[in-house]
Amino acid sequence: MLASFCRTFTAVLALLLFAAWTCGDAVAAPQSKATKPSRARTRAAAKKKPSKRVSARAAAAKARAEARAKAEAEAIAAGKAAVFVFDGDETDPVRRRVIRVLQGNGMRVQTDLRPADTAEQFRDMAAALNLALYVHGRVRDLARGQSIVTVTIRSGVTGRTIASTSFQSDRRELAAKIDEELWQKVQKPVARTCVDARKPRRHNAPMRIEAGTPIEDSPRQGS
Repeated sequence: MLASFCRTFTAVLALLLFAAWTCGDAVAAPQSKATKPSRARTRAAAKKKPSKRVSARAAAAKARAEARAKAEAEAIAAGKAAVFVFDGDETDPVRRRVIRVLQGNGMRVQTDLRPADTAEQFRDMAAALNLALYVHGRVRDLARGQSIVTVTIRSGVTGRTIASTSFQSDRRELAAKIDEELWQKVQKPVARTCVDARKPRRHNAPMRIEAGTPIEDSPRQGS
């Protein structure tokens, strides 16, 4: 009888120990998962957080863009353009509007020059007169009261054409189109050539040719 009791007691004790061990593993497993994140979660968290190197590059790019915009704005404010007499009939109203757009965006304008013959002559004249660019224009009448204006920008640094844009509408509406669209179309090339024009330039002494009386509504016209 004593032997039977011992066997029963041993079996019960074994069952209790097994139950305790099983419960301990069940409790420990969630704690391990909670305290030790998986590799997938670690990688996902790393992707969400931008690295210091990426942040530094973005900050440097932003600083360069801001510096470039500031330099272009300063160059435009210091820049001077020569606006030649436009080709075509009754071009003065259109030419005056182009001049106002340039002046309204900070440029000085000179209106009493004639175009040169070669790129080299344009470069020399621009260097001698501190011109950043030249503006050519042409007005051509089409059928049914329509007209087309072509405005061409020439660099005073290279002496070559850097931009050209056209506007077509009823003759009475050309001025409004120039006011609304001209600067948006030529701002980038104008800014670039104004920045380049601030650098030292060499030139041969060119001949300055007067083209007549300057336009009266040019308060910032250079001499």
